[in-house]
Amino acid sequence: MSALKAIRINKTNKRNLEAQYSMAEDFLELSSGLYLIAGFGDTQYKSILTKTGLEANYEIGKALQNDFFEITRKTFPNA
Repeated sequence: MSALKAIRINKTNKRNLEAQYSMAEDFLELSSGLYLIAGFGDTQYKSILTKTGLEANYEIGKALQNDFFEITRKTFPNA
């Protein structure tokens, strides 16, 4: 599986995220507090999750530049 990163969406970063991930203007308007998931070097995001969804499905790793942080998909036995 390729490496992933996440960032908490807020008022100050949503315009940059929209531009970085080829989203329509104001796509993230109501998304403050949610988490955007993307691969390193990707031009499209993978998903947008709540904090509960993020923590349930991913292990949180080290902090990265620009408020991103590494995440690793959790593995579930017998899934």
